[in-house]
Amino acid sequence: MDKYVFVEVEKNINLAAVISEKFKLDIHAVQQALVERDKLGSLSIAYDIKLPHVEIENISNQGIMWIKFETHYELVMVVDKNIPSENVKRILSQVLNDSGLQKMRNIQSQQNLDQIVKGALKNVRR
Repeated sequence: MDKYVFVEVEKNINLAAVISEKFKLDIHAVQQALVERDKLGSLSIAYDIKLPHVEIENISNQGIMWIKFETHYELVMVVDKNIPSENVKRILSQVLNDSGLQKMRNIQSQQNLDQIVKGALKNVRR
């Protein structure tokens, strides 16, 4: 099942704990996946946006989580390592450009994120 989650925070958070809670995943597996991906290099896709990846085998809950911090944003991708969600890939392909990133920066609520996801999926299916 794909999930799309908006989180706004005022301080530093334990990213692995939030991902684990929202996607119903083992926190240790999430921490390990974040560390492994971080070792591969930069996760920044814009001056103010990071793109952490969580790739874990055999998970049923996949999706994206948009986290709005006071000073930056994080677009977290959560996918099955062997069978990544096609919808997650489609959404990322639509939002990882200048106009898509600007729309993401303007997200203020879960409803805003849901509208962007719906629009991205609609645009891809045309």
